[in-house]
Amino acid sequence: MRESLDRLIIAKHKEKGAKLEPVSKLLKGLGYSPESTRQLIKRGKIVAVKIKKTWYSTEDLITLFLVSY
Repeated sequence: MRESLDRLIIAKHKEKGAKLEPVSKLLKGLGYSPESTRQLIKRGKIVAVKIKKTWYSTEDLITLFLVSY
């Protein structure tokens, strides 16, 4: 269910011109390890979609996470 909601949210951001980027790339400079990134996604703290083996999100959604976290 949550993955479907995440896909909907991502689709709306893409409609507005947001670019999908790997979550690991977006959080790497902030000191988040790959394991902690996966845990944040699993717990629903970060809105992301998995395409093949990589989790993707938008910079705007990561900013929302950082503001609320």
